[in-house]
Amino acid sequence: MNWEFFIANRIALGAKRSFSRFIVRIALIAVALSMLVMIIATATVTGFQKIISEKIYGFWGHIQITHFDANRSFEGIAVSTRQDFYPHLDTIPGIRHIQVFATKAGIMKTKENIEGIVLKGIGNDFDWATFSPFMIEGDAIRTNDSTPSKDILISK
Repeated sequence: MNWEFFIANRIALGAKRSFSRFIVRIALIAVALSMLVMIIATATVTGFQKIISEKIYGFWGHIQITHFDANRSFEGIAVSTRQDFYPHLDTIPGIRHIQVFATKAGIMKTKENIEGIVLKGIGNDFDWATFSPFMIEGDAIRTNDSTPSKDILISK
């Protein structure tokens, strides 16, 4: 007979009114509950991570082509769209959409606070289908090449 199994069986399933049986059952319930809580927490975090990733990629994209600069400010040097690779990028498998953008850092001041902001300028090729599910209020900004738009969307 297996000695370890014999001892565990006597402690866990032995006498009906044994104190050790009560302790073992509490331990089993505690382990089961802790495993349940860990599974629920992991599922919740994974779900939130997916939603947040979709929001970020919907606004900023997966890949950004920018001018290489060791300066880590938001004041980047513009990259011309007159590149050999630009008009043909969306023909590569796995690339769904390309669009141009510009950013400008600034400071917003209210009566109580001062906050840093980053404004993102978009072109008429902006993918509103990906971004619109996350809009709380307002409409998509319509742009054209001849007249700049003065519309603005503010995130929450």
